[in-house]
Amino acid sequence: EDFEELDESGEEEQEEEEKEEVVVESPRQKMGAERRKEVEAIQRAMEEENRRVLTLLSAPSPESEQTRPGSPHRGSQRGPQRGKFIDFVAAKQREINQKVASKQKKRSTELLRLVELDFSPTFSLLDLPPLSQYDVYIKSFGNTNTKQAYVQCREDDGERDVQTDLIEVLDRWTQHPADHTGACGEPGRSQDAPDGNTAQINIDSQRLATFLHSAVQVMSVLLEEDHAERRSLRTTSSQTDALSFSEGNLQLNTQLPFLHGRPCSLLLFSASQRQTLLSVHGPLAQPGAVRLDSWTLLCVWSMWEPSRPQKVLVYESEVRCCCFSPGRGALVLAGTSDGSLVLWDLREPAGGHHTMTIAGTEWTFRQPTFSTGNPLIRPHALSLAPRHHRPGVVHHGTVHGFRSPPRDYGSQEGGSRPLNVTSLHFSSFNPQLFLVGCSDGSMRLHIVSSHWPLAEWTTCRGGGAPELGVVSVRWSQSRPAVFCVLDSASHLHLWDLSRDALGPVATETLHADGVTAMAVFGSASSSSSSSSNQSSFSGVALAHRTGKLQLHYFNPSFSSANHAEDEGVLQSMMDQAL
Repeated sequence: EDFEELDESGEEEQEEEEKEEVVVESPRQKMGAERRKEVEAIQRAMEEENRRVLTLLSAPSPESEQTRPGSPHRGSQRGPQRGKFIDFVAAKQREINQKVASKQKKRSTELLRLVELDFSPTFSLLDLPPLSQYDVYIKSFGNTNTKQAYVQCREDDGERDVQTDLIEVLDRWTQHPADHTGACGEPGRSQDAPDGNTAQINIDSQRLATFLHSAVQVMSVLLEEDHAERRSLRTTSSQTDALSFSEGNLQLNTQLPFLHGRPCSLLLFSASQRQTLLSVHGPLAQPGAVRLDSWTLLCVWSMWEPSRPQKVLVYESEVRCCCFSPGRGALVLAGTSDGSLVLWDLREPAGGHHTMTIAGTEWTFRQPTFSTGNPLIRPHALSLAPRHHRPGVVHHGTVHGFRSPPRDYGSQEGGSRPLNVTSLHFSSFNPQLFLVGCSDGSMRLHIVSSHWPLAEWTTCRGGGAPELGVVSVRWSQSRPAVFCVLDSASHLHLWDLSRDALGPVATETLHADGVTAMAVFGSASSSSSSSSNQSSFSGVALAHRTGKLQLHYFNPSFSSANHAEDEGVLQSMMDQAL
């Protein structure tokens, strides 16, 4: 209260002190200056107070003026004068508080220029991130108030199956990369971005396998041709093997250990793959200790690879007949002497069949894929079925539906001679025509719609003995009017109806090495103006008693001709008969 008038001077002194504080060089000098200022301020305050007191004392009061003119007792009525108390400690404390407040105000002013409050009016009321598949699963199937615990790293990655860090890898190779298609020194690639070449390899693996399979076949054919040329397996003509209607022959390599002593009983070409040949070799006459000696072997050959068979099929019983499937020829069906029907799938891998090493060469013997043969456990009823049939008659039936006429196909001569039909073959050019060969040496040309034959020949040889029956009769695959006939005396007859409709135009006698089976090969889709190069793929295959297999190629006169002329001859025979 006593120092209200000193407030303004105190503020001025405070400003002067703030200006002086900037020039302070050290803490010690600063404290000395402050003490001096405090002492000086106190001294100034004391001097000012004394000055005020003196002023008050020197000024006359109104009471003294009233008593001075009329009162004689003026000196006795004046009381003693008392001075006011000055509290220097409180003044000093107020000054210190003012200095502290001024410093805080200065500090707040400086900070206010640096700090700016964000008064943005936008804010989020609800922040709900989307649920992952893992969270949905836990929410649907997890237990309440439970938490998924992890034992691996990256616990925050809940949607991954394996909670591990992804490691970047790079490909580096030097000599022979097995799964890399780039060039040496190529920049590395990570797992996240595999190159397109690797993906293309994985996608085209099946096409690559197909290409390699075809390439292997081509290379095998080239090697076989080179091998045949060096060893003279294919000859244009020789004194021992040449036939009058042949311009060359090819011999298959049957000099194999497991084929030794096994004559060939059946020959068959595939209808879809003309170069594929199937040969059936019966069991040995005197089976040995080896189990394979008493089994029947079926060999699948390729004309382009005569050195060895492509597939070897085995069965424990004797095979009486066989054929290829009508499609791609991947299936082989056979009928056996015990009444079973067996099937082989040539597409099966070799690893599932028995493998045997013979004479240093590994061979795979394929068991049947399917067989109807089952062991007879117990017979319930046995009866003898009588054979009521006419000799030499071919019966006609259908697989499904009503029976179509005629019921059978017979001979014009008739009679009660005991004879059997030994061979039957349909024409590949006209499915309505088929040839029938009998055990008495007679042959017939039939049409499907008529019971009686279009033509009939009493014997394969002019005036031949009846005991020389027909073993096999086959239509040519390159000409509609040509067919081959093999009799039991190893006579091979070649017929050409366009040149002679009464007898064969060529006959070959093969007594030195008897023939047991015959098959024809060639292209059935040759045009009417076929060239002479068709003779290289048209001919007849012969199986000899010694086990030798030979393929004879027809000369151009029997392999290439005008198809319209041949079909005209057959059509005229059909018109005359009808």
